[in-house]
Amino acid sequence: MTLKSFVAMLRRFIWLVVIGVVLAGGAGAAGFLVSPKGYEMTARFLLLSPLRNAEGQVGNPFLDLGNGVASLAEVVSTSLTDDATVLNYRDKYPGLEYAVARDVGTNAPVIIVKVDASKEAEAKAALEDLSEAVPGKISDLQKGAGAPQNLWVTSTTLTRDTRAKPIYTVPLRTGISAGAGVLLVDLLIVALLERRRARRAATASAGAPAAVPTSAATGSGTVVVTPVDGDTARGRRLRSASREPARASTGTEDTSGSQPEPVSLGRIR
Repeated sequence: MTLKSFVAMLRRFIWLVVIGVVLAGGAGAAGFLVSPKGYEMTARFLLLSPLRNAEGQVGNPFLDLGNGVASLAEVVSTSLTDDATVLNYRDKYPGLEYAVARDVGTNAPVIIVKVDASKEAEAKAALEDLSEAVPGKISDLQKGAGAPQNLWVTSTTLTRDTRAKPIYTVPLRTGISAGAGVLLVDLLIVALLERRRARRAATASAGAPAAVPTSAATGSGTVVVTPVDGDTARGRRLRSASREPARASTGTEDTSGSQPEPVSLGRIR
């Protein structure tokens, strides 16, 4: 089907197309409204080097952020996203999705914690738990490694959302799917009706009698009919029938193929 024929089909059933568009819009709006939206919250933590070095000298932790601290950020992020920890948080907060990863957009050892829950209260509670888990996990890892406590890496909160941000990914996906489904069904119905119309038109065209485009009367009274669509046999029958009156007027069979002589009727006074 070409674009021109497709547009012509839509014009023939424009009333059905309009109804389908309206229903598709309604289905999309309904799908968007009934689908639950999500809530997202984010927190960022900066890992700091120890205040004192191995010699006991007090230093500025912000001036020594790259001395193995970035590696610890990677380890902490991995330990908070293992299967057991993820299942534990999902059991506590059904439908929770969260991610803990190092912020690769900066050279500083920053850990990003992002939560996505179906309810705003659950998002806040989950972020609170994970925010407490980050410094606790840092301490547990260093304690398990046997590092002196005075040389432990610490963390501080950089940013933390206080209000959850609504996420409309699921409602949008549901609304678009519902609207597209209704519109597809409508176009399918239009295509079926167009196919039915084309079949009826073809049947009516095949059953119509063939028109005789030309005919001419000769001086002998013979009617010459030009056959249409290869109907040669029909043309022969018509020409044969036109010769019978001339043969009957003479009473004899004309075998010479000559034309009959005209009969003079005289002048009528």
